[in-house]
Amino acid sequence: MAANAPAQSPDSVLVNSTLPVAKMPFFNLHDFVSLLTAAICVLLVIYQFFLPKTKPLSAVLLGLFFLSLGAAAVSNVLLWNAYISINSILLKNLIPWFFSIVSITKGVFLYLYVASLTQHDFKINYKNFLYATPLLIVLVMLWVFQIDADNLRFIGVHKSPDDIQHVVWVWHFLRITPFIYAILAVIMTFYYHNNLKEYYSSYTVNGPVWLSVLTIGFALNWGWALATHFGGRYLPVAIADSLGIADNYITLVLLNGIFIYSFVYSHKLEATKTLPKGAEAADVTHSSLSGDELTKIRNGMEVDQLYLKNNLNIEEFSKCIGLSYREVSSIINKHFQTNFYEFVNLYRVNKAKELLLNPDYADRTILDIFLESGFNSKSAFNRFFKRYVGVTATEFRKNPLAQQKREG
Repeated sequence: MAANAPAQSPDSVLVNSTLPVAKMPFFNLHDFVSLLTAAICVLLVIYQFFLPKTKPLSAVLLGLFFLSLGAAAVSNVLLWNAYISINSILLKNLIPWFFSIVSITKGVFLYLYVASLTQHDFKINYKNFLYATPLLIVLVMLWVFQIDADNLRFIGVHKSPDDIQHVVWVWHFLRITPFIYAILAVIMTFYYHNNLKEYYSSYTVNGPVWLSVLTIGFALNWGWALATHFGGRYLPVAIADSLGIADNYITLVLLNGIFIYSFVYSHKLEATKTLPKGAEAADVTHSSLSGDELTKIRNGMEVDQLYLKNNLNIEEFSKCIGLSYREVSSIINKHFQTNFYEFVNLYRVNKAKELLLNPDYADRTILDIFLESGFNSKSAFNRFFKRYVGVTATEFRKNPLAQQKREG
């Protein structure tokens, strides 16, 4: 039997439940990968103590995620390697509980880790424990239906169709739940990207991109396991087992990826802040807009030139012009039909164009120009300048008249 759970279905179980589990050397390659994953997880948890902790709660949740991944790898070996003789009744009853806990909590901890990185006001409270509801359901099923390790592996001939169906439903929960939490983490990163543009005038792109890649990676990883689980009835047992085993190797790759991410990028992520509720949460419509509000926003940009502050965010901007940042966000979205990120950087591009055309700045480098325009990243400056102007800053400086005619 493979080191990972093969895809099981009610139809295939009735056939396979009468077959003995084949013996194999304990340290086969698949078991070695699982145990290596567990060892790396333990080392990464220890290593967390030596990393700078700009976000202590995120570090704790990442450590718990590593532990759950490592424990899941060990539980796979304990459950599926037939060379390990499980004669103790206590162990037979404890292994399914252990396997179920770590199989579900890895998804929960991934979701909470992403939330702690991306949400400014994230805190652990009683509501977070609701995420463990699927686990509670599984543990109740294990207890009520007296499912032990042999039952979970479909070993034995004295199984009624109802008993088999109970085990199948446990497997459904164990495969579906982590995938759902991974999808929720992917959705959270998507909204995080949008919220960054609503809140900040500039931010580091690499961190959010890597976070998206990793959450999508785990979603695909656990989606693979889910698809193998449900597709097992249509495939030969050997092929289904091979597909299940591949999950171990994918996990090992992603594990190293998330460690690299946490070391290089996680402390650089800008957290977004939730919008205020109550009176300030009312939508700003065109009919309710006053000329004074628009004048304040325009004066903040055109007179006070607040966009020259390279790390400006919408909350700081709102305080400077005397409006709530919920109002400013709504006005920018609905009146100017853009977000704060695009709104501010358009002003910065226009400032850069002005400086490039200014004879007094003829001896200044492009680096000097984009820094004086409020940009703090050359890549962001080049990207926005090319998008809004149609050519690079160097090309614009060489032939501004041709470019002005093109814009006209």
